[in-house]
Amino acid sequence: MRQSPHPPQQDRNVLEGRRRGDHESRNDSRLPLERNVRSPVRSAVHSPPATCLAPRPIQARTAPFGRGLTLLCRDVSTAVPHPEAAMTDAPHAWKPSRIRELEQHLTERDVALLHNLERFRLLRSSQLQRLHFGVTPLGKHATELAAVRATNRVLARLDRLSVIDRVGRRIGGPHHGSSATIWQLAPAGERFLRALRGDPDRRKFGTPGAVFISHTLAVADAAITVLEHARSGRYEVLELETEPDCWRRFQAGGSALALKPDLLMVTADIQTETHTFVEVDLGTEHLPAIRRKCDLYQRAYRDGSEERTRGLFPAVVWIVPDDKRAASLRAGIAADKSLDPDLFTVVTTHETLRTLAPYEPTTTNHFPRKEDPTP
Repeated sequence: MRQSPHPPQQDRNVLEGRRRGDHESRNDSRLPLERNVRSPVRSAVHSPPATCLAPRPIQARTAPFGRGLTLLCRDVSTAVPHPEAAMTDAPHAWKPSRIRELEQHLTERDVALLHNLERFRLLRSSQLQRLHFGVTPLGKHATELAAVRATNRVLARLDRLSVIDRVGRRIGGPHHGSSATIWQLAPAGERFLRALRGDPDRRKFGTPGAVFISHTLAVADAAITVLEHARSGRYEVLELETEPDCWRRFQAGGSALALKPDLLMVTADIQTETHTFVEVDLGTEHLPAIRRKCDLYQRAYRDGSEERTRGLFPAVVWIVPDDKRAASLRAGIAADKSLDPDLFTVVTTHETLRTLAPYEPTTTNHFPRKEDPTP
């Protein structure tokens, strides 16, 4: 009789039982040992040590921490997060009931930065640096590089807290790298500022277009230029109103009209105040549209409501990109006989500071220097 090459079923069961018994009675070096996984994420929150799972088919991979041990334990994504990670949730996690918790994680400078994003709507990283991380003599940082690094560090932290958002598109020009990143207030940041002042009105968020972004950044740049140099103490910025706070409504010919400048700014030194309505032109408007806007300013001037409130009517300053555009606007305004050319001033971007703050530098500061908010 021919012998079967395989043992009978009973014998196989006995052999398997012995193997299982032998395996349970000793530590087989071929099997993974139970050991604590060295993880900076786990140790930071004093979580209990993670032990390996029971032996099972698993694809080994190198752990991204420790000493390069083969990772045969539970996935690190199940680890308890660091305490700071609890405040870096996605924007949807910042519910209205938790929004005031942000106050514990924001410095005075952080809140001022959020207020400026709310005021100007969009700002580049470089513009935020000029506002809050000034370089000597207009700030505390010794070099431009130190100011840029501090700016990027703070913006990255606020981005992780989901109180600010990057705008999805960049606008061409001399800006590059991280300085060209455009920021806006995130919904959580907007809710936080509303909670601070008890404002129930909610702001709508949308995707801005390229023309809107370019114009908004140009308007902000004009204002930041004046604010930045005011730290020298040569003059003060008494008023700065952005849209829609600077809009004016008046009556003309029995009709209700709205005047919508880009900025209203009042600067002053020890002797003089300068009141200005600012219009920023990027060369995209046709001259008929410019004349219609000038006519609206002239009708608001004749209405007299602004003068009764303020005591004078602010000068109207058009800021244009270059001399060619400036000459074109001056000629277009002069050609319209219904317009008073003395009411309007056309300057280039390089003349912004000496037009909006026309004060000579002095050896003695009349106003105390304004420092950056403390971090």
